[in-house]
Amino acid sequence: MAAEWWAHALGWSAAGSLAAGLVLVAVVPLAPYGFLHDFPEDVQEAAAEPTPAQRRAGAVGGAVFLAVLLAVPVAVPLGWGLTHPGAPWWSLTAMAVVALAVFTAFDTVVVDWLVICRLRPSFLVLPGTEHCAGWSDYRFHLREVLRPRALALFPVLGGAVGTAVWGLLRLLG
Repeated sequence: MAAEWWAHALGWSAAGSLAAGLVLVAVVPLAPYGFLHDFPEDVQEAAAEPTPAQRRAGAVGGAVFLAVLLAVPVAVPLGWGLTHPGAPWWSLTAMAVVALAVFTAFDTVVVDWLVICRLRPSFLVLPGTEHCAGWSDYRFHLREVLRPRALALFPVLGGAVGTAVWGLLRLLG
């Protein structure tokens, strides 16, 4: 059962992370100002002030990405619970935490380090920030992930998701 649990948790978390990463890379060029706070300080300072339309697009783009991102740690334990009736609360919570950790690793290594720092496609670079050293700052992205408040999200959000999924399955079952 443990191998099956891990296969489900890691496999579906990886698939969900890939989907969320693709949505992020698709949304950023359409709504870059929704993610400006996620860029290094020199990029934020060099970026032009967003227009009201860019702010609205940023809010919509950020909301779309957040919805996809939150769907992953919900869908992974929900899928397990639906196929394994009576799955304990701790199992669903742990699976939500695994899904969050897998996405965080994927986002840091693939999206931040590979796509943004290494490949840096022009459609992701904000106008006026092309010269900024922050675009190649690998440590910035690692520091952001390792911040205590970011790390605290794993058990807190995982616990909330696990509890919600467990409760939903009890209502349905």
